[in-house]
Amino acid sequence: MFDHISLTVRNLQRSLAFYRAALGPLGNEAQGFDEAAKTVGFGPPGKIRLWLSQGAPSSSAHLAFESPDRAGVEAFYEAALGAGGTNHGKPGLRRDYAADYFAAYVVDPDGNNIEAVAHEAEKPVYYIGSYDIVDAARFSKYPPQVLALLPKYGGEVLASDMNAFVVEGSARTMHAIIRFPSREAALGLYEDPEYQEAKRLRQRSTSNITMVLAEEFARPPSSN
Repeated sequence: MFDHISLTVRNLQRSLAFYRAALGPLGNEAQGFDEAAKTVGFGPPGKIRLWLSQGAPSSSAHLAFESPDRAGVEAFYEAALGAGGTNHGKPGLRRDYAADYFAAYVVDPDGNNIEAVAHEAEKPVYYIGSYDIVDAARFSKYPPQVLALLPKYGGEVLASDMNAFVVEGSARTMHAIIRFPSREAALGLYEDPEYQEAKRLRQRSTSNITMVLAEEFARPPSSN
């Protein structure tokens, strides 16, 4: 719908430095700088989508820039703060907007609310835990506490085995695989205050602990 947007800024050099830093991680660069007219454009190479002009702003605005991925949103946020911006919303999911709405907000030197957003589907991850049980009585209290928390984070137990069949190498006494809808969900459970007592039970009743999060392989596009 829009070809470009123009903003009036109080100090072009200050805003040039801010937007160059903030928009760089999103693939936008400064273009068409006119020192005499005190204007500069930003956008993908060869395409200006935002114009800045020095003057007296009459009001603030909200601009949302598309990011190719969540890493870009996080890089935008850090770069913008480093260039003089003010935090207005840390990187994270905004599920009240959409299930895949991952955004960050920074206020620029003129009071404008600048956002970077990525509409990136969550990638399932798999918690893989292996350890030796050294205190079976204490460990028996651990699984019920974890199972009670899993629905809160969308976790699903795919495998849990205390008698794993060894194909190669050696096995621990316990192996578990749990699927989570995203890394954020898996870490959310791990950091949940209700999980901390369960974690202490596990740590005190086991040894040789290995816990990893593995991402799902990307599936090739269907030929149909």
